[in-house]
Amino acid sequence: MLRTHPDKQWIKFIAADQLNHGVECITNEKQKLDLVALNLEAGESAMSVSAFVPASNLFSKGIILLSADEDRWSHSYDLSLKLYSAAAEVAHCTGDFESHTQLADEVLANALCLRDKL
Repeated sequence: MLRTHPDKQWIKFIAADQLNHGVECITNEKQKLDLVALNLEAGESAMSVSAFVPASNLFSKGIILLSADEDRWSHSYDLSLKLYSAAAEVAHCTGDFESHTQLADEVLANALCLRDKL
């Protein structure tokens, strides 16, 4: 994935934003998963500086892309777990408790072990 110097974290946001705007042009499943991972990485960076609304938007876009695969939890377990868990955390931080509950329920329903459910 995109490795950047800490002072240049903004590059992730620009890359994710540009690719999200052109997502309908991405037909390759590997590239879609790469974009989901980029949204997750950029969203985690946003959360680290308390930019919860941009993080929520990035996680939502990643979830929309990932949701196209009905078997996402079996095909992309680690990515699904990280994305849904991070989205649940940011929903809690923004006070969106309805979304938090839905996202947390998704994690609880699909997590394979107790550690992943925590």
